[in-house]
Amino acid sequence: MRSQILRFSVCMFLLGSFADSSQREPVSSPAAIELWERMIHAKGGREKLSQITNILTVDPRPRAPERPSFVDLFVFPNRLWSWSDNGQSVLGVSLWVFSESSTWSADYSPRNRDKYGTTRGPSNTLLTEARLLEAHEHLLLETKWLKPVPLRVEVGRIGREQFDVVVANYAQTGGWEQVQFYVDRQTSLVRRVRRSRATVDLEGYKPVGGIMMPSVLILPGGRRRSSEYQFNVAYDPEIFSREPSLDDGPNGWKLRPSDPRLLPRREPTTESPPR
Repeated sequence: MRSQILRFSVCMFLLGSFADSSQREPVSSPAAIELWERMIHAKGGREKLSQITNILTVDPRPRAPERPSFVDLFVFPNRLWSWSDNGQSVLGVSLWVFSESSTWSADYSPRNRDKYGTTRGPSNTLLTEARLLEAHEHLLLETKWLKPVPLRVEVGRIGREQFDVVVANYAQTGGWEQVQFYVDRQTSLVRRVRRSRATVDLEGYKPVGGIMMPSVLILPGGRRRSSEYQFNVAYDPEIFSREPSLDDGPNGWKLRPSDPRLLPRREPTTESPPR
């Protein structure tokens, strides 16, 4: 129960960042549009971005790559399969599944009596949008499903280095969500993203399928996430309609064989978290 309360608090913090949205239609400036186009070109081009239907992000553990800390499968425009493994901490292991009709969560925590509590509720549109917006603002900038309106260009600093900052609005259910992108003047790649009170730094850009992706994200509080990416993966569509199980593990999103006899046997486990 305690781990679920903590996760609920995190979710409410994410939703709180949407409170400052405005209903008025934003207006672009020519300078903001020009800078945004340079950013899209440096990213890999709008044509490649428009071909993305899903993105898989995996944070592998260096000494145990088969046990990643996080696995997120963003399926555009409105689905997410999200696995997290925090080991023996109070957060434990969790699996969240967001679809058009429902929101599932399954949890294990070493400090929980109910080790495999599974809950289901109606679709949480705002929370789903918050997570999918993260995939755009931190990783892709835009897709054919969600394109921001570049508003204006400002000047900002990271340490002593000066950056052009493009302020852009993304359309969300509650209105417009404003995001600031700190753009490297040499590469036109984004080095920092700021939304509301949250700041995320992006480092170690590498090409993935012709798109420049940050290999390291420095999150609020200084926590570093080292991520690997795949685009347009073949996934099992049933993960968004069946009850999630922690026994599926971090690869539970994968497309299953059509012959049930080829599926790995799932043994019931009640005494220890899935590994």
